[in-house]
Amino acid sequence: QPGPVVLIAGGKDKGFEFDAIANLVRDKVKYAVLIGEMADRIFQSWAKIAPCACAKTLQEAIDRARLHSLPGDVVLFSPGTSSFDMFKNYADRGNQFREIIQELTR
Repeated sequence: QPGPVVLIAGGKDKGFEFDAIANLVRDKVKYAVLIGEMADRIFQSWAKIAPCACAKTLQEAIDRARLHSLPGDVVLFSPGTSSFDMFKNYADRGNQFREIIQELTR
């Protein structure tokens, strides 16, 4: 059974209504770190149901996620939006995430 979830989400607006998953966030997410142009909008949707904060960069988001996670927790990078506001494309976003995580484990 996976542990509590610390979620990193956000990016460029694709018209997705984050209120639609509010119950899932309330029930499953221990803490959310929000990035990209959607960060403030998602924060407005989720702040009353789950602890959350906004981050300006992916590095800052990962640092915040680490501060709010414990051994056994799951840090889930699931943006739910397009990557083009902060990254070249989805592959660049994934590669940057992987590089930051690999650097932490060295």
